[in-house]
Amino acid sequence: MKLNRWYRKRVGIFWLSMVVFLSGFAMASDPVGRLMDEADGLYQNRKNLDNAYLALEKYREVLKYKPDYYEALWKVSKTAFFIAEMQILKGKKWEVVEPGIDSAKLAIKVNPSGVDGYFWLGVLYTKVGEIKGILKSLFLIAPIKRTMRKVLEINEAYEGGGAYTVLGRVYSKLPGILGGSEKKARDYYQKARQICSTNSLNLLFLAETYHELGEKQLALKTLDTLLAMEPDNRWKAEAMKHKDEARKLLRIYNKNND
Repeated sequence: MKLNRWYRKRVGIFWLSMVVFLSGFAMASDPVGRLMDEADGLYQNRKNLDNAYLALEKYREVLKYKPDYYEALWKVSKTAFFIAEMQILKGKKWEVVEPGIDSAKLAIKVNPSGVDGYFWLGVLYTKVGEIKGILKSLFLIAPIKRTMRKVLEINEAYEGGGAYTVLGRVYSKLPGILGGSEKKARDYYQKARQICSTNSLNLLFLAETYHELGEKQLALKTLDTLLAMEPDNRWKAEAMKHKDEARKLLRIYNKNND
């Protein structure tokens, strides 16, 4: 009896050791999967900008193993956009935007039917306009519209109707003489809001446009909605910044109304 217990215990230890060994072997033999898991975890905690930079490095490391890995390609671009969005220094923004654009272009080449590459290419183009100025980036207006229309064709709900938000921003920022229109911008923002009412960036832009159009009460109401809203988990890291900007706008708009 004692021998049987001893034997079963030894067999159990053996199989446990094998499971641990094989798990470690699988991780070692699949560096792509391990790196993607690590990068995704870091991106989820991107509120700390250092984590976003580390995620970017790991996605790029994946591409050393698999240069045409679609998911890593578009996630490089997505992470680059987040860093550019949160980074203060323009030089630092450009350091990630330029390679992010290249990665998005390659993602489109690898998977022309995928929505991700088109979307992140388009939003990174908007960052070029922010960094270099709208007048120096007019050549990108057509590509931005083209990529966003492709997104709408594939999946209009992607990133909470993000393509409509991008198109709205384009029309909001363009001078009227070059085709800009706050009314068109408002229409696009409202379409995005119908798809996803918790997209904090879209609400911020919509409030600004309402104010520009003289719809001041709607602007204030939209900002109040944004501030009272529980952050959507998809954009929790960005929501704090959007709420800070909403508070600034509220102070400005209320002061102007006095």
